Amino acid sequence: MSVRSGWAVVLAAVAMAGCAGVKPGSPESALAAADRDAAAGRSRDAVARYETIVKEHPNDPEAAEALHRLAMLRLEPGSTPRERRAGLANLRRLATEYGTTLPGREARAWRRLLGQIDRCEVEAAKRGADVEKLRQTLESIKDSDLELEQRP
Repeated sequence: MSVRSGWAVVLAAVAMAGCAGVKPGSPESALAAADRDAAAGRSRDAVARYETIVKEHPNDPEAAEALHRLAMLRLEPGSTPRERRAGLANLRRLATEYGTTLPGREARAWRRLLGQIDRCEVEAAKRGADVEKLRQTLESIKDSDLELEQRP
């Protein structure tokens, strides 16, 4: 694609956005910019943009969507424990403040599912510890059995 045709595509996209009613500086355009940052791997920029939308336009439907996308960004696989806690806090806020919206209802479902996963991980860790104790006990029994067999 040449530079000229690349700019033509960009200008067409801008014109279509204008026709769709998305105004520069609107929550919709800010959300689109945050989405572009997230897609490009610029997580910090995306987080800042999503947080700004929620802070500056709390009554706009885009605020619920921004908070939802912020939570999902922070809960991506490989997130740090701190990011995960922030994502869970975002879901809690979304379910509380925007509970009647689709993102708010989804947040409640995500919180339930993540809670179940956490409980399963705790249970698996306990069972793993139990298995290790049983393995050690079995090894001890085997050692004792060998000692008994070797006695005259």
